[in-house]
Amino acid sequence: MIKKFLSNGFVALEDYLKTNRKEAVALARAYAKGTVFAIANPEAAIRILWEIYPQTKPTGKDEAIALRDDLITLEARAKNWRYEQVDGKRWGDNVAANYQAYLDWLLDQGIVKTKTDAKDIITNELLDEAINFNENERRRRAGGWRGLRTAGAAETIEPKDQPLQQ
Repeated sequence: MIKKFLSNGFVALEDYLKTNRKEAVALARAYAKGTVFAIANPEAAIRILWEIYPQTKPTGKDEAIALRDDLITLEARAKNWRYEQVDGKRWGDNVAANYQAYLDWLLDQGIVKTKTDAKDIITNELLDEAINFNENERRRRAGGWRGLRTAGAAETIEPKDQPLQQ
């Protein structure tokens, strides 16, 4: 049962989504694109992380060992990122039955005291906008990644020879 509960997600108040829809969609889209990229090219994802956040690069070991160790960690985590394993149909899919099973388990364990309907706390309302990108193109770009255009430019993680396209 818990196996079908998504390991990642976002929480927002309804009022926030009403007044900041564009920002919420942009965050969800970036997260989905980053997930596709990291699954398609985990080494590049790690190197990007190290370049943008140098403090995340392990110290006390050579780079090859550090990369190997971080790849083991990333690939173990990435196994749980796929939407198909939770009966999702697309990135970000909130499957009500999975959330309901989890909420019922929380109630059975005494962690929550009140029965909650999953449909009252989840939404897929933003997904049509948020995942409006070509997943196969993202995978292709991940495979052709050649480094950041500008050192430290977190917003530019695309192959050098191709412009960013939505």
